[in-house]
Amino acid sequence: MQINETTKEEIKKRAEKMSDFLKMEYLEFCSKKRIEISALKYCYLELSKLYEKKLMYNDSVKYLSKLKEITVDPEIKKELFLREIELLIKGGYYDNAINFYEKTIPTLNFYEKSIWRGRLFSLFRLEAEKYETQRKNAWALKAYEKMNFLADGPEKTNIKRKLFELYKKLGKVKESLVIEKELETFS
Repeated sequence: MQINETTKEEIKKRAEKMSDFLKMEYLEFCSKKRIEISALKYCYLELSKLYEKKLMYNDSVKYLSKLKEITVDPEIKKELFLREIELLIKGGYYDNAINFYEKTIPTLNFYEKSIWRGRLFSLFRLEAEKYETQRKNAWALKAYEKMNFLADGPEKTNIKRKLFELYKKLGKVKESLVIEKELETFS
C-alpha cells in the first residue's frame, strides 16, 4: 500500500472511503511512516476504536498505550489510562486491569482516587451482571472476585452474597463455606 499522506486531514480523508479492516491496515502503515504528530495521534486513536469495535481489546489497548506515550497533557493521559483499564475489563483481562489501576493510583489525588475506584467498580459490576444474565457463572465469579477486592462497607456484604451463590452454583463447596462464615460474622 502506497502512503503519500502526512497530515491528519489527508489521512482522515483517505481513510473515510475504506472498510474497517482496510482502514486498520492503512492506519497501521501510516503510523509507521514519518507523519505529523497530530496525524499519528489520530491514527492511534482510530486504530484503538476500530479494534474495540471488532472486540479485539488487546490490540485496542496497545494503540491507546502508544497514544498515551506521545500525549503530553497529564489529564488526557489519565483518561487514556482509565480507557485502557475499561478495555482490559471488557476483554476479560481482570488482573491486568487491576495492575494498571494500582500503577495509576499514586499519580491521583484523593478526589480522583475515589472517582476512579467508583468507575472501576461500576465496570466490573456491568461485566458481572452481563455474565450472570448470560448464565456464564464462572466469568461472573471472576468479575465479582475482583469487585470484592475494590469493595468496602455494605457493598462488600452484597458482593459476598453473590460470591456465595456463585460458589454454590459452581460446586465450589470449600469456598462457599468460607464465604458463608464471613457472612455470618457480618450479620
